[in-house]
Amino acid sequence: MARIVAQVNVLLLHVVFAFCLNMVFNERTMSKHSDIAADRQLIDELGGPAKVAELLGYDKTAGGVQRVQNWKKRGIPADVKIAHPELFLTKLMETKRMAASDDVQPPVGGLKKHSKLARASAVQ
Repeated sequence: MARIVAQVNVLLLHVVFAFCLNMVFNERTMSKHSDIAADRQLIDELGGPAKVAELLGYDKTAGGVQRVQNWKKRGIPADVKIAHPELFLTKLMETKRMAASDDVQPPVGGLKKHSKLARASAVQ
């Protein structure tokens, strides 16, 4: 009887462990699906697979359009996004640009006469 209980406990531990692993990896897959949906929408916004293949300089007769079409199912490869940020990372660059501020405030209490910030402000 004790042997059966031990085997059941081991089996339960395996089931719980497998469940936890699936939960972790499925969460990664779920976020990847949203990335793929965003990539699919971006390809459509750029004019579709044929237009994107043309913009990237892919030969349409040598499978360039099919390559881009596959990205609608698999996602745009990261190296392609990095190689062509003007096409694929425009929203990210806009967000970064809006978050950056050109407004530099002097420290509370004013500037010291010989500090780097004081010299930089005098140049402007």
